[in-house]
Amino acid sequence: MAVKVGTERTERDYTKYLYYVGGDGHVWQNPRKGTKGVKKRISKVAITREPGHMYFPGKDGFVWKAKMARR
Repeated sequence: MAVKVGTERTERDYTKYLYYVGGDGHVWQNPRKGTKGVKKRISKVAITREPGHMYFPGKDGFVWKAKMARR
């Protein structure tokens, strides 16, 4: 089950860019294959990451975390 951890909301354009939370805790945008654009950081506030969790930008624009399953 995912938990919202971010307080900053980011506006996104899914037709041209892919979005992810980088190792530095910021949300980044990367141009999709076949489109022109530049990779850049779009969030101002960094998330403090915890080991064993996956961080991702949700559909609502906030950053969410989910516990990863251990095998």
